[in-house]
Amino acid sequence: LIRIDEKKATYEATYYLLAKGYRKIAYVTGNRASLMAVDPRFKGYVEALKAFDINPNPDYVFPRRLTISDGKSTLTDVLALGEARPDALLVISDEVASGILSQCHLLNIKVPETLAIIGFDDQPIAEALYPGLTTVRQPIKEMGAYVAAPIIANIEGREQPEKPELNTKLIIRGTA
Repeated sequence: LIRIDEKKATYEATYYLLAKGYRKIAYVTGNRASLMAVDPRFKGYVEALKAFDINPNPDYVFPRRLTISDGKSTLTDVLALGEARPDALLVISDEVASGILSQCHLLNIKVPETLAIIGFDDQPIAEALYPGLTTVRQPIKEMGAYVAAPIIANIEGREQPEKPELNTKLIIRGTA
């Protein structure tokens, strides 16, 4: 099994927002709300908030968001919170984040001045958006190579390769 440290990745992204002065940070995820307690990404988000003595706000958790369309409706839900709305969003998919960003353009919401956005994955769309999407880059090529390496080693009768250290990286662009 090959994995990144998802908890560390979201901790670092949330901490980055907190260090920039954002205090009302929402968490947008594809998971169901019932899975939050076991979600390592959510745990990283909560730990970073606690490092700044901020209690997670249940109104700032937006579950079951998976598509660009879900991103657009997420912004509607965020704005419905009125003055209590978040000032930053940690979004667990670049696809959903792109929907939020596109809706911000339609509604003349300045990003990151009014609302900061961080995505996750560093999909090609992240760089093409305006402003470019700040996102967590996963080492997809390295992950794929490691998945294939043991199979190739078996076929060729070689020793199994060592599991590589797979690190994420926060890619700073224009949305946060």
